[in-house]
Amino acid sequence: MDSLTVMHNVPVKVVMTESFRVQVVEQIRSSLAELDQESARLNEFLTQAAEDAFRVRLQEELQRVAYQKQQLEWRIKEAESVAEGAELFFQTLPSQLILRVGDNIQEKMGVEVLLKDWKIVEIRGGTA
Repeated sequence: MDSLTVMHNVPVKVVMTESFRVQVVEQIRSSLAELDQESARLNEFLTQAAEDAFRVRLQEELQRVAYQKQQLEWRIKEAESVAEGAELFFQTLPSQLILRVGDNIQEKMGVEVLLKDWKIVEIRGGTA
């Protein structure tokens, strides 16, 4: 065998722009609103719950929701503080990679994609 096709995760970075910042903050605020609704439902159940074990589970769930809200609020602050033009890790994408005898694996796997306002502006590194 002289080649092998493998799955590889390619990192995707994004250039911070005002447009991207606004979209990210809006998405986070939408998630916060959903968590507020979930918290309200849990509190309503808590006021009606009679069994202690059920009340404990509801309180634990409320704590989990509160923690998630705190994390999202932190992400808003983080997004608002990132400098325009900064490159941030966004996600990974699965990709097939063909490895051949004699390839430099560091070069083959050292690929990343750069986005700006959801458009690919650069594919860095790697060899064909």
